[in-house]
Amino acid sequence: VLSMVTQLICLYLAGRAAMISGRLARPWPDLTSLRLPPVASLLLAVLVAGSVAPGMIGLAASAAGSALVMAFALAGFATLHGLTRGRTARPLILTGAWVATLALGWPVLVAAVFGLVDTMFDLRTRIGSGGAPPAANDR
Repeated sequence: VLSMVTQLICLYLAGRAAMISGRLARPWPDLTSLRLPPVASLLLAVLVAGSVAPGMIGLAASAAGSALVMAFALAGFATLHGLTRGRTARPLILTGAWVATLALGWPVLVAAVFGLVDTMFDLRTRIGSGGAPPAANDR
């Protein structure tokens, strides 16, 4: 978990440095809009079932399933960021979620379940957000 978060931080900082230097060819994306396609939940079920197979098939399914769980965790954090946008407790919620994940590790599984539920049931549309993003994000 820590290595994945470290890689994400480095990727984020590299993208921001490219944007500040004017070398970013595309506009900065709204990271809270990250979603996985609904078929990803079916793929995860197949990979989890395949992970109990003996030999190389089980090992490959376990590795692919682990990578997909991390993708769902990222989608879960994107959902959390999107749903807390405009709320007064947003800094407390996000700081608590990220610190708990970095300090303990296992909360990434909660984020993955949150991302899986959002992928299957579209929580962002059902619950909605607290409002539009700040104007500074439009750059």
